[in-house]
Amino acid sequence: MMMDITSFLKTGRFKDLFVGMSYSDFHKHKRFKKLTKWLYDEGNVEGGFSIFWKGLEVGVTDDIVYSLSIDPCFKGVTIAKQYKINRKLTIEKLIKYLFFADIGWQFVSRDEWEHECEIKTEGGVSIVFSFDLKGVKISKFSISWEEGI
Repeated sequence: MMMDITSFLKTGRFKDLFVGMSYSDFHKHKRFKKLTKWLYDEGNVEGGFSIFWKGLEVGVTDDIVYSLSIDPCFKGVTIAKQYKINRKLTIEKLIKYLFFADIGWQFVSRDEWEHECEIKTEGGVSIVFSFDLKGVKISKFSISWEEGI
């Protein structure tokens, strides 16, 4: 199953989903109706929850879609339907893929996290790379309420 994220990177929307939409509108999508809610605070649905579908995580707080994240470990994630994304993707290759797909981007300072760097796309999606003794790994593609709205 392929999951092309080109539009997500350009617009900050994944298919018909976007940060700031109501949970009731989100829940109208048939593919998400029967998925389990993973509560942030056990036993407290009011505290927010995530719903996982394939490589997509949808975070919900206060009945609003608060975040959309895509896991780069999910097999089949692509940019422009031809550039495969995985954990070992280098920053250099990602930048080439963004260029080839005509996706605007910029580096963003991450002062609070000394072992990470972030690229922000034209759609407001953060692409985070983590550094450790084993090298650099792409850790997530995400957009959240304060970033997207």
